[in-house]
Amino acid sequence: MINKKVLKLLIIFCLLQNTALVYADENQAHPNYWFEQAKFLLDTNSPDTNSISKAYKMIKKAVASNPSRIEHWEYAALASYRCRDFEAALKYHEKYFKMGGENLQAKQNYANTLIKMEKYQKAIDAYSSLVKSNANDYKSHCLLGMLYNFTHQDEKAIPHLEIVLADSSDETINKKRKTLTISLGWSYLTINEFKKTIDLLEPYIEFNPQHKNIDALWIIAMAYKALDECEKAHEYCGKVLDIEPRHKPCKEWFTRRSPCG
Repeated sequence: MINKKVLKLLIIFCLLQNTALVYADENQAHPNYWFEQAKFLLDTNSPDTNSISKAYKMIKKAVASNPSRIEHWEYAALASYRCRDFEAALKYHEKYFKMGGENLQAKQNYANTLIKMEKYQKAIDAYSSLVKSNANDYKSHCLLGMLYNFTHQDEKAIPHLEIVLADSSDETINKKRKTLTISLGWSYLTINEFKKTIDLLEPYIEFNPQHKNIDALWIIAMAYKALDECEKAHEYCGKVLDIEPRHKPCKEWFTRRSPCG
């Protein structure tokens, strides 16, 4: 009779041998093997670029071997996005969505990919879809507002920037609060809402003196000029020149008797 310990060792040895035979030639490994390995590396959210690159190579093999499995496309989209292969990421995401994919992170990554590819109108459409699905998705509101601002659609930017700035709990948004506030002030200015521009930016600068910058001060100066409040426009021009003495428009205004002239 074979000793139980010996039998156990024999079984383990046979299993190891079988595994070695199956995966000896990695190019012939089962697609599920590649998928599970890639999924493990990607799900750990490791910042290691070598691990991400390895996962990307594995998932591409899984997709090629079994293109009918939706999870393969989902993780191919994630891997390509994290490897910054945005052209491929675009294709993988679009295929994933065509197959019925609904993963929220994939939708956000797709929208971000469109920005990276400078496909701004498509990115606007993608973020619009995200905020329709979740009105409290402040990050998508933030990016949508900035996209509208960047593409000179300032009136459309306003409601999204207002929603974002009304929420003070999101850490990511708090880090961008200065930029978002100035962007909203600029948007008000471009649609001739001069008083709103001043009411937004003056208190913000007063209570956040570290945020006194040329852009905010210059926007306020232009708003006052538009309202024919020349002394206030002159005052804010002076504040701009205190920071940047070479600011050409303010220098021209300041040398005149009145900036409204």
